[in-house]
Amino acid sequence: PWKWDLLDTHLAGVEWGTFLGPGHLSRVEVSTLRASGAFQQVVEVSPRLVFLQLTSNPADDLTEGIEQHLQRAREVLAPLLIDLSGLPGNPVE
Repeated sequence: PWKWDLLDTHLAGVEWGTFLGPGHLSRVEVSTLRASGAFQQVVEVSPRLVFLQLTSNPADDLTEGIEQHLQRAREVLAPLLIDLSGLPGNPVE
């Protein structure tokens, strides 16, 4: 699989609800995520697991307006995002 070895420390993408594990949390501060304002909730499930919720309603994921929320979250989580430009079907920029 393509870049599977990065999944412990990186994200392939951002969803309405995204979990971060120990490898992710070693690369980003929870306080930074909270202060960003990009997430409706930042829930520390445990010291090794954080849940990021984009909006208050999961049905928002089916609306066109979700892209604004996703874009802001991508900016905040940029250090964790895998570069997908080389993936078949994605243009190389």
